[in-house]
Amino acid sequence: MSLTDSMLNKQPGVITCKAAMAWGPGEPMVIEEVELSPPQPMEIRVKVVCTSLCHSDAQASIYPRIFGHEASGPCAYLIYWECMSCRHCTSGKSNIFQVLGLERKGVVHSDQKTWFSIKGKPVYHYCAVSSFSEYTVVHSGCAVKVSPIAPSDKICLLSCGAAAGLGAAWKVANISQGSKVVIFGLGTVGLSVAQGAKMRGAYQIIGVDTMQEKYEKVSSKAFGMTYFLNPNDTDEPIPQVIKWITDGGADYSFELPKLNPVVTTHYGLFLTGRTLTGSLFGGWKPKSEIPSLVEMYLKKEIEIYDLITHNLPFEDINTAFDMVKNEEEEKKRKMAEEDDGNATSKSAPEPEPVLDINGKILRTHTTYFVVPVKHGKYEGISLESTGNEKCQLGVVQQLYGGHGSAVALFPVNQKKGVIRVSTDLNVEIFSTHGCDQSTVWQLENYDSKTGKYFIKDGGVEGNPGAKTIRNWFKIEKYGRGYKFVYCPSVCSYCKVICKDVGVYMVNEQRRLVLSDVPLVFNFKKEFTS
Repeated sequence: MSLTDSMLNKQPGVITCKAAMAWGPGEPMVIEEVELSPPQPMEIRVKVVCTSLCHSDAQASIYPRIFGHEASGPCAYLIYWECMSCRHCTSGKSNIFQVLGLERKGVVHSDQKTWFSIKGKPVYHYCAVSSFSEYTVVHSGCAVKVSPIAPSDKICLLSCGAAAGLGAAWKVANISQGSKVVIFGLGTVGLSVAQGAKMRGAYQIIGVDTMQEKYEKVSSKAFGMTYFLNPNDTDEPIPQVIKWITDGGADYSFELPKLNPVVTTHYGLFLTGRTLTGSLFGGWKPKSEIPSLVEMYLKKEIEIYDLITHNLPFEDINTAFDMVKNEEEEKKRKMAEEDDGNATSKSAPEPEPVLDINGKILRTHTTYFVVPVKHGKYEGISLESTGNEKCQLGVVQQLYGGHGSAVALFPVNQKKGVIRVSTDLNVEIFSTHGCDQSTVWQLENYDSKTGKYFIKDGGVEGNPGAKTIRNWFKIEKYGRGYKFVYCPSVCSYCKVICKDVGVYMVNEQRRLVLSDVPLVFNFKKEFTS
């Protein structure tokens, strides 16, 4: 029988279709012609258009079997289960479909037989879906109706990984604004946890993974990570590094399955009064809640595209699984080759020096004014009280303040005495304020009211590393002047999401803040001979 879309509209009968057959554990799948029985009451026949892969696929005790549990296609979208009527589905505290439970036997609930067969012999199902087939039959509780304009190749990720991560952040953990979050493992689920944490207004989002290439993913604005840690890059225990970065510990810590042992959560990371909670499919009730996630995707409120690494035809399913299995080994091999190449390459030239408005090279132990390129009623920078207490000071752009207060710049290596672009440095501002604390710049804690990271005093000069990572800035060339950038590299294993230093008006003060729009300026030497 030929496979056409019209088959969905014909009187149900046995059809033949292609499926990826798993004949035994660990064996490559084989594309075979299988027979698919017609749907029974409360069941639906579905043409599978797209399916995504999950680490949990290809794990079973009874064979032959057709795996796959997250897919999309007419006339339904396939997923975990919700019948809308059983005890669990009507409960506000459970998202398990009681009729099917966590189905692993591979048979149909109604008659304990299989939908699929090959040459008269049964072929077992997986998670009541078996999406590694051109067609499948599912219980109506496994099918969710979504918008017809939703792209199948994107929304199938909401059948498992993407929804599981978003729900873990939103529904299970219920992350609060301004909190500190650490995520161990940055696959589809981990990146989706990060996205959910960002949307909840988390102050710090720290991703931990042994694959360096994941840094490119976490740098995406959609995922909002502030730090990336690779345990292979440091001799320091990762829990200790995280405690330094978070100033004591995380408010929420997420650990994903299939982790390398060096990435496993250390429960001492949690603050006092800790709670350990499991999360199944992010706590979502699929039939009633997943359509809203699809609508959020269509409104561009959540990101899915950046979670997709490859699009492959059905006949290349073994290639896809090989990619999943071999990805980490391949990445490690490439990293080793890069390290060998770096060891034999010549040292990179030093970055160009920063020049003042007279074309002179900036030097350490010399003070300079920060003069904005664009003149107006706001000019130089200084320190001002930003709260109810006198010594709660922030770095601001002064109103009609002339050149403001001078700054001194202290690079990570002060022996050479020259200030260069793209180089970590401390910024000390010389302002009379009558307070005892240091006037070295540091990044302030996340401000939940504005959603911003302001710059204040009280930083530490020198001592580069994870403990002082919020005290280091860089200068970069920008148009007719320069800009400050928060992009510290003093901690080799702390991959920070970089931002320009701009300004933000709050409480009638023009405060320096991490921003997408930089404050552009030049340097003018304070004392000239």
